Amino acid sequence: MLLRQGVDIDLLLRLMAKELRLKGTEGAVAYRNNPSDQVGYEMFRRVVLHLSTIQDHNSLHVEPLIIERSWTIPADSVTAEGFKALEQEYQVTYNRQDKTYTLLKQVEGGTLITNYDPDSLSKEERLLLQQKDEQVLVNDVTFDIRPGYYGGDWPLKGDFRLRSFNAMLNFLGLSIAEEPEYHVDKDSRTPEVAENPVKTMDLVVSPSVPTGLDLAMKSHGQYYAVNTTGPQARWNREAFKLLSQLFQMTVTEVPRAGVPSITIAK
Repeated sequence: MLLRQGVDIDLLLRLMAKELRLKGTEGAVAYRNNPSDQVGYEMFRRVVLHLSTIQDHNSLHVEPLIIERSWTIPADSVTAEGFKALEQEYQVTYNRQDKTYTLLKQVEGGTLITNYDPDSLSKEERLLLQQKDEQVLVNDVTFDIRPGYYGGDWPLKGDFRLRSFNAMLNFLGLSIAEEPEYHVDKDSRTPEVAENPVKTMDLVVSPSVPTGLDLAMKSHGQYYAVNTTGPQARWNREAFKLLSQLFQMTVTEVPRAGVPSITIAK
């Protein structure tokens, strides 16, 4: 599990998510995190800004959904040794009427982003979330922002679809010139935001060695560096650190079919 103390979910999702899928009464609508798609890009940015303000208020929960799985097996198919092994992994209940065993086990499902404590949900609500989680792709992150909690003036339900590490690099490369990012104002229902940089990661390109920056690399006659000066220096450093950690996760074993499980400080 990647534990990133202080990472803003705005930064995290700008970098990792390729699109947002908002669920409404008529189904889901996709919004791409791509500056060339004005409608999609601006909606994406407003939603992640909204989540960021909830996080700033220490009211955002980003946790794996705990799911209870159950299986039923014939009692006569289990030996004494097998029963002892099952007891170590599962909660085992014997059903005398049909002579079966019911096995129960709690497992981690997909990541869930909420403005409420998921543990406060009723059993029926958790079952509904479990059913929805089973329909979500492994590279999706579900969010559920409800009325009655901080940030609930703009209720939101949907998923973020994550992209590959190569796609993250491609997004940052295109943002230099071909598809530059631009400022997007928050939604009117979003509380005041603490930080809303234009660029996910501000990259400096220069024909000569740039001065005053942490590190510069030369490629094809140009120097490239992360802009570590000015008011967004901390943001840009955090973006580069996060990118570095995500790279490390691409070359090591990670859970849930290759999708990183990320806990964000509230």
